[in-house]
Amino acid sequence: MYFTMTEIKTNIKREDRINLSSSDLSFTVKPKEFKKYLSVFYGKTRIMEKLDFMSQSSDVYIFSGVIRDFFFEKKSSYPRDLDVVVGNGKLESIPTDYLRQVEYSVNQFGGVKLKEKDKTVDVWQLKDTWGIKMKKAEATPQELVNTAFFNVSAIAFDYGREKFIVSDAFKSFMNTRILDVVYEDNPFPDLCVVNTLYYSRKLNCKLSNRLSSWILNHYHKEHDYSSVQIKHFGIIKYSNTEIELFVSKLR
Repeated sequence: MYFTMTEIKTNIKREDRINLSSSDLSFTVKPKEFKKYLSVFYGKTRIMEKLDFMSQSSDVYIFSGVIRDFFFEKKSSYPRDLDVVVGNGKLESIPTDYLRQVEYSVNQFGGVKLKEKDKTVDVWQLKDTWGIKMKKAEATPQELVNTAFFNVSAIAFDYGREKFIVSDAFKSFMNTRILDVVYEDNPFPDLCVVNTLYYSRKLNCKLSNRLSSWILNHYHKEHDYSSVQIKHFGIIKYSNTEIELFVSKLR
């Protein structure tokens, strides 16, 4: 089951909409539909129940890939991973009885990686977001979206208040379909190289000059891009030769 953009736009009250409008684009969605979208993929787990529980005592933000899939209606997508950022409070808001029923480990942000069935949820505190710490920025949801590497990722969803937090960079992508870099510092440059190829094909979009320059400066032929893909995707999507050819065309 998928919610198409036509279904989302049907019978939407004006006050419930997010409007990403510009001179050449008017794009509206109903935030409540995003929660329904989440329930399609996570409803058979206890993940939604725990998000509801956590949002009662903490600000909870959904970040990254699942929002991209929702906005761009990729019916072939099957979002298994969910990034959850806790704005205030502590990670102790995750009930211990839930932790006893799932696999969990410490993630790269010092938070918790939860695995339930075939779904993975990364939970960390907003103040521990890598980009916020590097920038020494205030731990706010607005700063969170500005730490995204790609403009297409520069959006978050306030779960408790049921509203999207949208950056100008994300609006720019919606208008131009040009993939760009937002925050250039990144702890995983090799993954950024692979993901640039991945998103350019998945979203059928062009690259900005700035992103192309970033790739040319950070691509290294001798690096092991296969292990990066296995860790992130679970499979090797692109050979090193294919990645090298992609980068060579950016020159």
